Amino acid sequence: MSFLDQIPPITNLQDPEFSFLVTELFNPLDAVNRESLGSFPNITSKKRDIISRFLKTYKAHIGSDIYPSIRLVLPNKDSRKYYMRHTELVSFIIKMYNIPNESNHTKLLREWKTQFHHLQLQNSDPNLSHLPRKICQVIGNRRSLQHKITKKYSVNQINEVLDQLSNATKTEDRIKILRPVFDNLQIDEIRWLLNIILKISNAGYMERFVFELWNENCYGLYTVCHDLSKAFRYFSVHDSIDQKQLIPHVNFPFIPQASQKLTASYTKLCSEMSEFYIEEKIDGDRMVLHYNNNKFKFFSRRCRDYSLLFGENFEVGSLTKHLKNVFHPKVTKLILDCEIVAFDADRKCILPFGTLRKAAIQEAVKEFTTTDMFSEHGCWPYLLVFDILQVNDTSLVNAPLYQRKLALEKAIIEVPNRLEILKYKLCKDPIDIENAVKGVIVDRSEGIMVKNTMSKYHVAKRDNSWIKVKPEYLESFGENLDLVVIGVLPGIKNSYMCGLYDTETHMWRSFCTVANGFTNEEFAELDRLMKDKLSRVCPENVMFGRRKPQYYLNPEESVVLEIKARVYDQRTDETYATNTTLRNLYCRGIRHDKSWDDCISYQSYEEQRSDRTKDIYETQDVNKRRRVKEESFTETTFRENMKANMELFKDYRFVVLSDKLDQVENMRISLESLKNLIKKFGGEIITSPSYSKSKPCLVISEKLTPRCRAYVELGLDIVHPNWLFYCIEYGKIIPMECLTVFESKNKVPENFDEYGDSFAVTPRMNLKDYLLSLKIEKSPSHQIINDLSGELESYRLLKDILAGSKFLIISNGIQCTKTILATKIQQFGGTVVEKLPCEYIIVPRSLYKKSRKAMLSEVRRLSQQISNTYTKGTRIPNIVIESFIDSTIESSVKVDPQDHKVL
Repeated sequence: MSFLDQIPPITNLQDPEFSFLVTELFNPLDAVNRESLGSFPNITSKKRDIISRFLKTYKAHIGSDIYPSIRLVLPNKDSRKYYMRHTELVSFIIKMYNIPNESNHTKLLREWKTQFHHLQLQNSDPNLSHLPRKICQVIGNRRSLQHKITKKYSVNQINEVLDQLSNATKTEDRIKILRPVFDNLQIDEIRWLLNIILKISNAGYMERFVFELWNENCYGLYTVCHDLSKAFRYFSVHDSIDQKQLIPHVNFPFIPQASQKLTASYTKLCSEMSEFYIEEKIDGDRMVLHYNNNKFKFFSRRCRDYSLLFGENFEVGSLTKHLKNVFHPKVTKLILDCEIVAFDADRKCILPFGTLRKAAIQEAVKEFTTTDMFSEHGCWPYLLVFDILQVNDTSLVNAPLYQRKLALEKAIIEVPNRLEILKYKLCKDPIDIENAVKGVIVDRSEGIMVKNTMSKYHVAKRDNSWIKVKPEYLESFGENLDLVVIGVLPGIKNSYMCGLYDTETHMWRSFCTVANGFTNEEFAELDRLMKDKLSRVCPENVMFGRRKPQYYLNPEESVVLEIKARVYDQRTDETYATNTTLRNLYCRGIRHDKSWDDCISYQSYEEQRSDRTKDIYETQDVNKRRRVKEESFTETTFRENMKANMELFKDYRFVVLSDKLDQVENMRISLESLKNLIKKFGGEIITSPSYSKSKPCLVISEKLTPRCRAYVELGLDIVHPNWLFYCIEYGKIIPMECLTVFESKNKVPENFDEYGDSFAVTPRMNLKDYLLSLKIEKSPSHQIINDLSGELESYRLLKDILAGSKFLIISNGIQCTKTILATKIQQFGGTVVEKLPCEYIIVPRSLYKKSRKAMLSEVRRLSQQISNTYTKGTRIPNIVIESFIDSTIESSVKVDPQDHKVL
């Protein structure tokens, strides 16, 4: 039995009133802002002091058992579920108070996120955009002046009410439970109770401090049990804990160890690890299996319990009913770290990520139906075990990995395609890693894991003893980033602003905006998930740059998106609070299985970005000839490195007098950046013009400053900064003309046609500017202009969507199929080749379905050919089916090839 099961009961000196929490903790935390800091340096430090004083007061006057109160402080971490979100809560309040449908109060609550609602409240307290505040406003207005409170509720009584609420299923029963409580609470107390029902933390982003100020090891204990009762009550009777006890325990969920990305060469990695295991990286769902005397528990990496789905015993469950003889007879307890995937029995292969839950439900249904309605699918859950953390009562967390592997092989008897030990190989040389990657290429797998044989297991940490290595693709779409939505920019197509959590300042920073990759169903799903959470008021714990959303979200209540990006923008920028961003974003999907604390932090991102600039083998940036920023509707692709001569400006000297406004991004390129660009291409920077026959001097500016005027009076031409970019783009010196001369007393050559378009430079006016320049009788509304502007800026020119990529089509001699597909690829800018190398190997849809065996044979032959020529730093083509082309065209952005792999 674990020590966690032996924590004695604790009795407080008194039962605190709920109002004590409100007046001593909730209201003071809520009142902290930048204007009320006093002697404190920042908001976080003042809130920390409030929490510290509250806990000291609690211990002195109430007692040492703070768990009943903590359940109300951190309801989001409490195990109770009320199944009442914002929309359901609004309907419940309207029914509980019998508010007529035509009442203004009903409109206020039902339409609290609409434009009407914001106009109604534009002169009111901006905090009323928070639903519990709005409900309190309605309740307060409906209370009579003679309303009397006849009862005060204690913390334990509130907990009893919440226990009853979590068990009640009928609305009528819930009204009977809550109406007396609402009638006897003050209005501000109702607000915090509503937060609890909605499972919104009443400590905000200060949750971690609540743990650590109770005891420095309290959060550490919580990470290995995820039980508020155990974590806080243990430190109610103990001042410290043996660090050896901070390990996983059977039937208590924990966050498993995570891996790092490869940031060093194979040689350096081998020298640091000496000996290591190589395993295949499985693209499945991370799952921790707990086994205790014929009973099972399955916990995800977010500590969610999936035991009902996969099975709690040997009799019932989509997986466990097949595991009756899987454990050694002497084994009574186990904790196994695994990946669970869906196995296709017909094709003898593992199905893509995302199909597991459907397969598990299908397999579970078979247990209760006489007619198997899912038999034609032939797929089921398949558990691949790669680590063992406990055998009986012996913890193996601190044992080296090689010992854990030996214990795993002794404890488990494999059941083919149901539960197996993930295959691994002991290695020590760089060539072993390279050969393993070659094998991944042949098998078209996701990648490999490299694990130090001497490493311990690190709970809830990302440690460099586990390294993931993936093949380097010619057109890789970047690492997946799980990001939290912090704002919405409405338009013809919504854009979602995402942020990163700063673990040092405990603030969120705006990071990027994504609008591509969403299906209509996902847009609808996001609307449904966010409609009750959007606010016009910026949360105090979120920082923005120049760009701000129209609607804000509290990050801790928001949605997680899986984002891929072609390019990390290395330029310093103030558009976002991170001073950097991502370009060419694409959303792979909504991650319902993740919360904000599972996402990448600001510090991790900065470390990743720094490593990427140092590693010569980094391959996540796509074709480097492509422009970093998005082109507007009529903008041609800017390939700076394709044509530009690095000594382009060697015969010129430059005086740079102003920065440049980028019309596409609506951002300024600094004067210093322009100078660096000129130097990069061989130009010489001087501080004032001087005459020289060998090296002409050019004055660069887009502002007519007094200094520029003086140079014009002397007969000098002021050249627009655009001229520099035109020269670089075309790889030659562009003749001076009206388009490129900003100001001059001399006659400038009229090098343009009857429509005013230059003969030397492609027209740069985008469609939006052209349309807005036309004279019309009635001006469109600002909203229409803004919507059109946002749509045009994100729209890509479809005919070039596949430009710069080479495609090899597998046809197996069926020429008509190849011709049709080749025409489609070429129509959208792609190039079709007859042999390797290329960026993509395409399998036609008809061949994939009807000639599967021949197709797989050809795919394996090409994969083997690629593997034979592979060396580190070599990028390999993606092997995809025809749907990749169709999805790219439909989405107007090149989609992630991983979603269209050949199985």
